[in-house]
Amino acid sequence: PSHAPEGRLRHYDTVLCAGPHQVRELRRAEELYGTKRKNLVECGYDLLDREIAEYELAASAVERDPSRRDVVLIAPSWQEGNILDTCIDDMLKSVLGRGMRVIVRPTAPETTKQLFRQVERPFGSLGRRPRVRFVFEHDFSSNKTVFTSDILVTDWSSIFCEFCFSTRKPAIFIDTPMKVGNPDWQELGIEPTDIALRS
Repeated sequence: PSHAPEGRLRHYDTVLCAGPHQVRELRRAEELYGTKRKNLVECGYDLLDREIAEYELAASAVERDPSRRDVVLIAPSWQEGNILDTCIDDMLKSVLGRGMRVIVRPTAPETTKQLFRQVERPFGSLGRRPRVRFVFEHDFSSNKTVFTSDILVTDWSSIFCEFCFSTRKPAIFIDTPMKVGNPDWQELGIEPTDIALRS
């Protein structure tokens, strides 16, 4: 869950908050740990605002092609025990060859080598078969994949926020071991947004 350890933010006077969930977490941490009250600025999340606008422009400019294949975007997180470590083989075997286009896109460029080893080598040749469309994405400079996919499959990656909130399309969450940024998150007594938003 996304709760940041209080120690990371203790020495800041002002913190820019993407949403009210961060304000709640930081105020609770101040109470819990007796730290100085910070100036919390609710500034929103400009990246998401831009992605929503960009998707709306793209969606209105291009009508859906009726011959287009459905696109499944598989976006594993970077933590140990992610989709790649636990279930990628079975997942790909169950969807490849069913007329869908499948894209595997890492959420962090540094996972590319791990993904290539685990996905591209065993499954890359399948993408060249007539009924199978499989792409291992190396280019992270564009949101085109996010905008053109029909459904997202992920574990604990926050890519679901970009995908669901900009396209209003569904995500499927695989319950792999949880990604934990702060091992003391339960002390706050607040359900982290990474858990709450999964529903």
